[in-house]
Amino acid sequence: MQDMVISGTTIKPGTHVNLSIPMARLPIHTQVMLSVSVYRSNKPGPTILLMGGIHGDELIGVEVVRRLIADRHLNPETGTIIAIPVVNLFGFLHKSREFPDGRDLNRSFPGSKDGPLASQVAYVIMHQIMPHVDVAIDFHSGGGRRYNVPQIRCHIENPEELRLAKVFGARYILYSNYREKSFREKGSKMGKSILVYEGGESLRFEEEPIQEAIDGTKRVLDHLGIQPLQNMTEMPLSITLGSSKWIRAKMSGLFRNFVDQGVGVVKGQVIGSISDPYGDSEIMVKATFSGFIIGFNRLPLVNKGDALFHIGFKKGV
Repeated sequence: MQDMVISGTTIKPGTHVNLSIPMARLPIHTQVMLSVSVYRSNKPGPTILLMGGIHGDELIGVEVVRRLIADRHLNPETGTIIAIPVVNLFGFLHKSREFPDGRDLNRSFPGSKDGPLASQVAYVIMHQIMPHVDVAIDFHSGGGRRYNVPQIRCHIENPEELRLAKVFGARYILYSNYREKSFREKGSKMGKSILVYEGGESLRFEEEPIQEAIDGTKRVLDHLGIQPLQNMTEMPLSITLGSSKWIRAKMSGLFRNFVDQGVGVVKGQVIGSISDPYGDSEIMVKATFSGFIIGFNRLPLVNKGDALFHIGFKKGV
């Protein structure tokens, strides 16, 4: 088993190293460092990357990786685990999805050494971390007061991603095309298997999506032979969805949700309402097709065109 070199640091088999990789400097010249934990076994095996906080306000992913580290769950029997709790340090500090200049890190890959801040961070991930990685799990949550029901997103044409998604065992598996310049798109072009977990809401800790992400990660580690589970439980059966669409507000006003997260709905079913604040008018929000509620708006005040319900449906529906 060979040594691993990240940002000039040699990491030998059978060791655990905490790295601080220089990213950029603040205007006051303070150096910002990316914290990366690397756990290596003495035995050869795959390398998995666990990564949170690509969007700085999506704290559930940060908490998932933090708990896995703090609870001593990352002790590989074979291969290597690389854990990065917070990728977008700038957004994390400002409780913001984006970088200070408004750029989205997940639309900045593969990055540039001399580009904007987001591009510089993407460049470090792609050139220092990803060459060592075989599989990555990228943890996200809903943005803009939208809640995502726990789900794993993978590409329909990537059989290894689908296999790992089923092992993860989230409530839903959603076939999702690659977004241009996203971490998942560029990682896949490098021949890596990339899973994107979505659960919960930005700037909030919610135990169900956190625990579901932790449990799913442990199942993947076990499946890859990196870290066998001591007490195997029956693998959950996910509902596989071929596509999804958002139902949007037809008027501005006060929005009310009438359905629970994750439930199945049928075309024509009343699932919410929008009213003016004065009690003069109200319209019903109906499901325009049948499927499962995999995300919804939690903000009562909406404008015409705002996303209200994210409905996933099975292939061919």
